[in-house]
Amino acid sequence: LRREIEGWYAAACPAEWRMPKRDAVWVYDLRIPGLTWERQVAVVRALNEASVAARQSFKPLHLQEEYRGCRFVGTGNAERLSNECFYLPVIPGVTTGESVELAFSILRSKIPL
Repeated sequence: LRREIEGWYAAACPAEWRMPKRDAVWVYDLRIPGLTWERQVAVVRALNEASVAARQSFKPLHLQEEYRGCRFVGTGNAERLSNECFYLPVIPGVTTGESVELAFSILRSKIPL
């Protein structure tokens, strides 16, 4: 997903919308397609209980308290992605692949995905 967004951003995003390049060097974004909010809560809880400092994904702007009652225009992608994504911390000396494999081995033992 990140590569798709970066590709669109580089090729089609209007220049006035662009932000400076941001590398999230403190977290790995992970996505499990079809994950619901309730399952995401269970996934993050299971990882936290195994001493992995995972955290839930972003909350779409239109669902935040400050914007309740505002008109919403969208396709539902933000809600879907906020349910399907969660974050793992970067662990010095551990590769992305190793972190992901560790997380999923923990999840396989605790929660059937």
